[in-house]
Amino acid sequence: MPNKKILVTGGAGYIGSHANALLNTLGFQTIVLDNLVYGHKESLHYAPLPFSYTSPFTESPTISSQYLDSTLTNHANKTTNSSNCSVALEALAKLEGRSYLSDNDYPSNLANRSNCIDKGTNLENLDSKNSKTPTAEVSCDDFVGCEAFFARSYLSGSAEAKKANSRKSTQETTQNPDSKTPNTQDSVLNFLTQLEQNFNGGGGVNTQDSILYNNLKSNLNSNNDLSHQLQTAHKNTTFIHADLSDKATLDSIFSTYQIQAVMHFAAFAYVGESVKDPSKYYYNNIANSLNLLESMRKANVKNIIFSSTCATYGHPLHLPITESHPQNPINPYGYSKLVVENMLKDFSHAYGINYVILRYFNAAGASMLFNIGESHSPETHLIPLLLQTALGQREVLSIYGDDYPTKDGSCIRDYIHIDDLANAHILALKYLLNGGKSEAFNLGNGLGFSIFELLECASRLCGRQIPYTIESRREGDPATLIGDSTKAKEILGWKAHFADIETILSSALAWHSNPRY
Repeated sequence: MPNKKILVTGGAGYIGSHANALLNTLGFQTIVLDNLVYGHKESLHYAPLPFSYTSPFTESPTISSQYLDSTLTNHANKTTNSSNCSVALEALAKLEGRSYLSDNDYPSNLANRSNCIDKGTNLENLDSKNSKTPTAEVSCDDFVGCEAFFARSYLSGSAEAKKANSRKSTQETTQNPDSKTPNTQDSVLNFLTQLEQNFNGGGGVNTQDSILYNNLKSNLNSNNDLSHQLQTAHKNTTFIHADLSDKATLDSIFSTYQIQAVMHFAAFAYVGESVKDPSKYYYNNIANSLNLLESMRKANVKNIIFSSTCATYGHPLHLPITESHPQNPINPYGYSKLVVENMLKDFSHAYGINYVILRYFNAAGASMLFNIGESHSPETHLIPLLLQTALGQREVLSIYGDDYPTKDGSCIRDYIHIDDLANAHILALKYLLNGGKSEAFNLGNGLGFSIFELLECASRLCGRQIPYTIESRREGDPATLIGDSTKAKEILGWKAHFADIETILSSALAWHSNPRY
């Protein structure tokens, strides 16, 4: 497992908490510094989800190993192409009230883990010898969330599972040739206990199997309450309730812990508020970032990943927006982020600090790996407002302008799923720790969806019409914002696994129907 400690500023916030959860899953020890003005400490107390979020409008049965085995075996018997288990997985997803994405939507090694489901097969006969086994350092691009992933990994048999079972006595294996296949809840829990001991024994953990272990244990344990799950869920995080204005605490963190890199999320991020109170934004976003960089410089910490924004571009001169697009922000929030970008460039030149700047487009959705999601107060983001209205938590949705020069008159934005966004931070970290040079990257899907398209999709998911009113345009809202993330794909190896708006909205809908915080 990685022997590196990562400082995550603003790690209890929406984006920071998702990145922190992935870091922990990969074995990184994280130091989360957050003043909890907008963050939630509960977001650091996460647990893995079984498969993915279910629809809040669908009852789903409890998942067990027998259920997985019988469901996939039955549907495999009906599958004419025995080399493809898509039909079986799709059937499982439907029975569980989840959407299913085809193999093409996943990293290739995840698809390969399934190989085939022959007629009459069972768990033991599923072959995974050709599957790629990622190391803990290979980033979560090898496992980033999908509802079929845990079923695939469990059914195809994991490397760590086989390793754990190989340590059982030869006598036991000889007497019971099927002992490697857990097929009852008790045997699965025993199997997971053995797997846990294997993990704790060191030697490098397969990250897919680590998630699989946590997922199955939390799902199959009869005492499936959150407090039980949290006993180990956040063991890799140290939380420090402090502000970046506290220079003494910052210096203490760097002197106490061997920080290898910083992920800097801490910032105020309300455009309208920044116009009304720019001093607040210049102080918190700029001055406090300078404090952080100064502490890094004194401690000789050389790597930082900065959470920036497409708001640094201002009104687009061309679409999609590339990293070479002129940066001309039109509000104090965007300007504050641009100033920090320039500070990073100056610190890199003068002090040798290496940086990756990630310019987000519209982060959206809730994690499909962990029980964490989006929660702001006040809420200003479109998708939460839309879904809160759909769920009856708000009376009506306000749409600002229906006369833009777009296909339906409403604004078009590029929405990126939060798991994809968090994954990009892991890839950026890997890039820096492997000696990559300082760069800036756009993060977006490259797809634009209008407000009315979101409204239609959410109505379809909820099975009800969502009330809305048309208000006058807000000053400074561009008609269309779409990002070009080619550079991130080519250099970081990143891609958006959840680019379709239905997946983004489904995950957000499930979260907002029953948020933990």
